[in-house]
Amino acid sequence: MRIAIVDDNKLHRNKMKQVLKECRKKDDISDFENIRDYERSEGVYELLLLDIELKDEKGIRYIKNNPQKHRYVVYVSSYPEMMGEAFHSNVLGFIPKDKINALLVDKVNEVEQEIKKDKLYNFKTLDGDIRIEEYKILYFMYSDHTVCMKIENRKSFLYLSARSLSEINHKLSDNFYKVNRNTIVNIMKIKKIVPRGYELMTQDDKTIKVSDKKWNDFKSRYHSLRYTHE
Repeated sequence: MRIAIVDDNKLHRNKMKQVLKECRKKDDISDFENIRDYERSEGVYELLLLDIELKDEKGIRYIKNNPQKHRYVVYVSSYPEMMGEAFHSNVLGFIPKDKINALLVDKVNEVEQEIKKDKLYNFKTLDGDIRIEEYKILYFMYSDHTVCMKIENRKSFLYLSARSLSEINHKLSDNFYKVNRNTIVNIMKIKKIVPRGYELMTQDDKTIKVSDKKWNDFKSRYHSLRYTHE
């Protein structure tokens, strides 16, 4: 598993690396003093071990606004009183810094099991067949008689061979919701909802209009799923 540690205390970073390397020898572990260096690193991490109180930025704020760099997050902090505001759809827990030896490996093992449960989909695209994890899908759109799919860390759309959204909607999990005639969104990849405008913003900062008739049902589904995971 590819793991990143972000903590401005070198002793804490080294301690976490040592604990993990003793029990999880196959993991690819990188550590960073600040979020800026973490962002500059290459690729996406399956797990981010993140200190909440960093010198350059608050860890909680960063996670809520920048979900593309990592799959799951576990906070490591000396401030347990802050955890009430810390949870988000991809946050799988909190470890007090004084309990790293006792809890860190078990928590990383838990994340690994969660990754293994990720649902996979097979789609036919105009360029051939693909197999993709659910968590990477942001939304589907129907435009110009074509179904396209937007995924994480890709600027352009993938164009599917399906002739309508209905052809793929039936095989999607309950994490997906058809918010209007031409759009299906992955609820777990929504950055925020805007009740005043009946809109939502996805994690690639795209604003999508929710049908007025569907708003209440969508909002209920959104809160139900997000509160279950957070």
